[in-house]
Amino acid sequence: MYNDPGQPQSPNPYGQPPDYQNPYEQPQSPYPYGQPPYQQPQPYAATQYGAPPYVPPQVPGYAQAQPKKSNRTLWIVLGIIGGVLLLACGGCALVFGLIGKGVQNTVNTVSTSIDQTATAVSAEGAQVTAQAYYAAIQAQDYTTAYSYLASGLVTSSGQTLTQDLYTQAATSRDTSLGQVTNFSIAADPNDPNSITVTVTRAQGSTYTVHLKFTFTSDGWKITSYDEI
Repeated sequence: MYNDPGQPQSPNPYGQPPDYQNPYEQPQSPYPYGQPPYQQPQPYAATQYGAPPYVPPQVPGYAQAQPKKSNRTLWIVLGIIGGVLLLACGGCALVFGLIGKGVQNTVNTVSTSIDQTATAVSAEGAQVTAQAYYAAIQAQDYTTAYSYLASGLVTSSGQTLTQDLYTQAATSRDTSLGQVTNFSIAADPNDPNSITVTVTRAQGSTYTVHLKFTFTSDGWKITSYDEI
């Protein structure tokens, strides 16, 4: 090949460009040991939704997070406890119901007993007063007999029954039928405040007297009578 001495000389005598590379030649690695040096991972670039959370790389040897335990056992235990409490409350309600029924029966029994006792006391009190009243009439002690009468009584003619009027009526009875020689007391089973007296007089007459009683602050008093 002819070289013009006037042209600049090529550094490559064969006319190849200096950056020519043999296609069959392996490229030389820029790293002397064949591996790039370790580099820290770069954070993700921020986006329009904000920077993503940083997730650290997994390090071998660290334990993984334990899965969350289920509350099924706790709910089973609570259910059992609730059932036991419910049964206990039901038993308590039954027991208290039986106790309340027993107490009510006891109250009813006591109330009935009190009523019976009050009736017996009432009948006894009326009988005792009737006995004392006719004992005074038999003794012709009309002042004492009048003291067993309730205040405010009136005669059949509408007059207020005073001690004088009562004494006159009792004396007139003794004159016509004779003095009281015997008497007997009987309580009315249907009315403890009613007393029946069977009276016998000296001339042989026997009759029945009906007395009504009431209890006052001064004791048992006769509120009505049909005979002396």
